[in-house]
Amino acid sequence: MYPLGEPMYKSAEDDFQAIILTNQVDHVIGKTERTAQRRLEVLRKARGREKNGPVSVLEFCHYFGYDEEFVRHRLKQIKPDYKD
Repeated sequence: MYPLGEPMYKSAEDDFQAIILTNQVDHVIGKTERTAQRRLEVLRKARGREKNGPVSVLEFCHYFGYDEEFVRHRLKQIKPDYKD
């Protein structure tokens, strides 16, 4: 155990996801896909990332003020869409 009481590992059963995708953002925030694209674009510009750079779930939550536990719970309800 980590001194703060958090586990230092993630098991395969946790379905831990580090990167959030556009279709997942629109599901989490309940807005259109275009709004989700704009939010990710704003975050990438603020962090100095390239146009299609990955955005972590933690970054997304911290930047927009969402509770990470809530977002991760919503992500478990959907499957990622890997289409180009």
